[in-house]
Amino acid sequence: MSNSNEVYFLSDREVHHPTLAITITALEEIKRSRKATAVCLVNDFTPAKFTVNWLKDGEPLHSGIVTSPAFQVNGNGNFSATSQLTFSAAEWFGGSVYTCQVNHEKDLISQNISRSPDPNLCDEPKITILPPPVEQELMEMTVTLTCRVSNAPYGITVSWNHKKEHLASEIQPTEHGDIVESKVNISTRDWLSGDYFECVVSHDDLPSPKTGRINWKKAQHLLAPSVSVLLPPTEEISAHKTITLTCFVRGFSPRRVFVTWTVDDKRVHWSKYRNTEVEAENGNDTFFTYSLLSVGAEQWASGASFSCLVGHEALPMKTIVRTVNKSSGKPSFVNVSLVLMDTVNSCQ
Repeated sequence: MSNSNEVYFLSDREVHHPTLAITITALEEIKRSRKATAVCLVNDFTPAKFTVNWLKDGEPLHSGIVTSPAFQVNGNGNFSATSQLTFSAAEWFGGSVYTCQVNHEKDLISQNISRSPDPNLCDEPKITILPPPVEQELMEMTVTLTCRVSNAPYGITVSWNHKKEHLASEIQPTEHGDIVESKVNISTRDWLSGDYFECVVSHDDLPSPKTGRINWKKAQHLLAPSVSVLLPPTEEISAHKTITLTCFVRGFSPRRVFVTWTVDDKRVHWSKYRNTEVEAENGNDTFFTYSLLSVGAEQWASGASFSCLVGHEALPMKTIVRTVNKSSGKPSFVNVSLVLMDTVNSCQ
């Protein structure tokens, strides 16, 4: 076996053996796509006839192989070629050795490649547990907790526990190859009980599992929001094809709040409005936010009713609604527990 260029003449014919180099798909792409592709570069050989075989841990492979014909890339008359081997990410991270083996003019040239240490293991996995959306917490019978693991090596496992009992969950890759998420659905009553829920992260290369915990904490400083819907000036309504309704929510604590819109009691798609970040009010421990809804002038002129729905734990009925329409002149005020989903959390 050889892995260097050799030049000699055989029966008045020049023979130039190839050099080999192997590359592998980028680590992020392997994690994202769940497969790996090794490319064997067969360079600078003549004559053009050659064969390529791939081996895994010394055993021949017969599938997932694509080899190009020999082609000339410069003016010296020599040839080059490529051979690709595609296999699963699990096989790659299993630590196997892959060999590109080229037979050229009775000479056998080979090059190996195997998994390098995962750079993510230089930094231990980091666990971040996200609480459920406020809207779920206030309006639904079940809520979703999310365990986000960054610096996650391939093959990591994530599980959930509550009172030492295992909870059914599933792990999901994200668009970032070194971040995975696991979500678990639990009853709203269990969440609001204040019990701890644990996310446990395990991997063969970790000395011991890592655990993160989260629980619901009742705020000590509860202030309900005030809600106003601000109408655009009359001249704007008559001069534009679209108008903007502004829902101003202020004076609330804690900062977790949700704001959404309905038109004639039908939910407005989130793409039709924009909520600003929740900000602290100057000099106070209270917060404010805006929600901006774009409305067609014709729809406004039709007399449709537009409602800004705000949810916050300090509200007696969990939600407050502010409704305006063309004929109302001034916003009307309603304080109700509005049904947004198929279920109602009557226990709140």
